[in-house]
This record gives sequence, C-alpha cells and structure tokens, in this order.
Amino acid sequence: MSKKSVVMKGDGIGPEVVDSMLRVLKECNFQSELILAEVGSEQWDKNGRKDASYIPESTMNALEQADCCFKGPTTTIPVPGAPRSVAVTLRQKFDLYANIRPTKTYDRLTPNRKLDCVCFREATEGLYTGVETKITDDAAIAIRKITRPGSRRLVDSAVDWANKFEMKKMVAITKRNILKQTDGIFWEETQKAVEGTGIELSEIYIDNMAQQMVIATEQFNGS
Repeated sequence: MSKKSVVMKGDGIGPEVVDSMLRVLKECNFQSELILAEVGSEQWDKNGRKDASYIPESTMNALEQADCCFKGPTTTIPVPGAPRSVAVTLRQKFDLYANIRPTKTYDRLTPNRKLDCVCFREATEGLYTGVETKITDDAAIAIRKITRPGSRRLVDSAVDWANKFEMKKMVAITKRNILKQTDGIFWEETQKAVEGTGIELSEIYIDNMAQQMVIATEQFNGS
C-alpha cells in the first residue's frame, strides 16, 4: 500500500506556492498518494464561520490516516473567540514539538556569502500553549509554560542532528536574565543534554541574537 500525504493549500498565497511545490514533487517522482484537503480561515469564513476550528473534521480525519502532510500558509484572525491557528492546532494534536529550519547557501547562488546552520525551535510549549485570560476590562495575561521534559526532548533532537551531520557547536537562545525560572529550566536541560557529547555550548539572549543574525550571521555556521 502506498504512503498517503495530505496537501492543504491554505489561505492567501498558499494555493500558489503549494501548486509550485506539487510540480516539484511530480518532477521528483514523489511516491505517495496525494490527498487534497481544505484548511484555513478562508474556507472557515466561506462555510459561515460555524466550525470551532479552521481545520474541518474531514481534513482532521484525513490527517489522522496520513503518513505526512504539506501545509501552505494559513491566516489566523487575530480577535478573541476566533479559532486557534492551524499550525498550533496541528502541533498540539500530533505533538510536533521540534520546528527544524536549516539555513544553507549555495556557491552558485550566493558566491560571496556562506551560511550553514540549523535552528531548532520548540513548537508546543511557551506561549504556543495558547493559555490566556482577561482579568479586567483593561488587562489580560498569558501563560508561558516551559517544562523539563519538553525542553530536554527538543535539545536531544538537536544533539542527534548535530551528531548526524558532524556539527560541533550549539547556541541556546534565551532571555534568562529576565525569565529566570522558565528559561532557567530550558538552560539547565540544555546543559545536561550536551554534556559529554563534545559539542561546544554557548548561550545568547534573544535580542542580541536578532542583531547578530543581521550583522554577523556567519559566526553561527556549523551550529
């Protein structure tokens, strides 16, 4: 039996970019049954906004039976009471905790700049838990949840990647000077996961990281 892949074109530019992706898959002789499914705020709006989710039940059923999925960009309406975003819903539903984003340049395209690094971002905890409440007419709070198991499994996956591709550096991005408890847990688990691996570990605060990614990106090559 062939593998099954759900294809969700999404909103806005989604159909355009997903159609291009499908052409690439065809040229690569991708061996999987492709199942088209609706998702996103545009179909939610078209169907009368009656559903509690941007993901129709039929689409979720297809996803539960599939081996993988391709999702185009989707729009989340930023008003109280609107459904949770498609991405967050899928991450929580299928426990997709590791958002892995390689960045690599190729000499024939960018001959004067060389980048080769990978970003691992936790995608189910932190503010992505989506827990918030209005406490008065003028104030609301959101919960930023960080756990040791959640932190450790993310860093373990990053260590596995580093070992597989012989990358010898790891940079933990935090705001531990302000978020001492939550980012403290993340930093402690990162240190434990890297111990004895031979990987060089450093820490950088997120505001500085944003600057360094612009002015001196190459320093993160190999990490």
